Amino acid sequence: MTSRIYRAAYLVYPDSGEMVLTGPEHADYPDAALRAEALAEAYRADLIGPEWPRVSVEDFHRYLTIGAWYASY
Repeated sequence: MTSRIYRAAYLVYPDSGEMVLTGPEHADYPDAALRAEALAEAYRADLIGPEWPRVSVEDFHRYLTIGAWYASY
């Protein structure tokens, strides 16, 4: 197994863990671009919306974190 640490944007849900939204190819993006890519990925993955398990855009921004992501593959 290989592991890698990279800078990523990910959601930290209060009750259900974390979900990474950006990959290593985005690690050098400035914060604003990383947030924009994470939001675009959340829409592509159908994570934004009015009904559970989706989250509102406001909650998305509240839960979004930028930091070190530990990926194992």
